[in-house]
Amino acid sequence: MSSSESTALVNEILPNTAATITIRVIKSFEYRVGKSLVLHNVNLEEMTVRKLKEEVKQDHDELTLNDDDGKLADIGIGMSLAKQHK
Repeated sequence: MSSSESTALVNEILPNTAATITIRVIKSFEYRVGKSLVLHNVNLEEMTVRKLKEEVKQDHDELTLNDDDGKLADIGIGMSLAKQHK
């Protein structure tokens, strides 16, 4: 391995068809609890946002919001900000 390969970033070495991406899922804004979801061998040239969301939901349904019409305030998003301003 040459010195340039050893200092290169992974995203510069691997092709777009075999990417590793990390998605940060916030489980609680109030308590600042999150989870990182790492997906390997993602084809960035074919993966769409819709497909990515479906894959995250399929693999980790507990980490996704299911009510597309729900109000963010009703599920607790923004609660910590409201408490800070009181």
